[in-house]
Amino acid sequence: MSKITARENYLMLLKGEIPDYLPSMAEGCMEGAKADLLTPISAPDGPVYSPWGVKFVGSPDNNFGAMPEPGFIILDDITKWRDVIKNPDMSGRDWEAFYKDPAVFGEKDRVNKVIMTGGGDYFQTLVSFMGFENALLAMYEEPEEVYALFAYLAEYFMLVVEKAAQYTKPDA
Repeated sequence: MSKITARENYLMLLKGEIPDYLPSMAEGCMEGAKADLLTPISAPDGPVYSPWGVKFVGSPDNNFGAMPEPGFIILDDITKWRDVIKNPDMSGRDWEAFYKDPAVFGEKDRVNKVIMTGGGDYFQTLVSFMGFENALLAMYEEPEEVYALFAYLAEYFMLVVEKAAQYTKPDA
């Protein structure tokens, strides 16, 4: 039995060291902000929307994990993404107050938990805009347009990650 905490063990892995044991998300050693600034994670109380207007739904069958609503397509032609996809305007957001809100970040156990932030689920976001098959076709038929869309999304993803890092002081 390891004499270190799950947090210490996971941080060893992140530093490139050999952990005492293979970390598992089931240990609950990781925490982060509970905000849907990126792709919604769960939808237990009905539909939720991504920052780009994609409708996500959950069901008891998938433990209310948020999935794009079947048939809800906001982009049917990748070459038209500039007309359809608009990054949210965050210029007026009070980021400090946002991350001080207990519903968003709350009190975190920094002794036993690894505090994490991240963002930028590009493929999942493309799939949420177009559906799985159309996203794959777009990547094959118009890779330059897909890359251009990803670069545009990266501007928003980077803003969110930078602000989360600034105000939450994550471990990873």
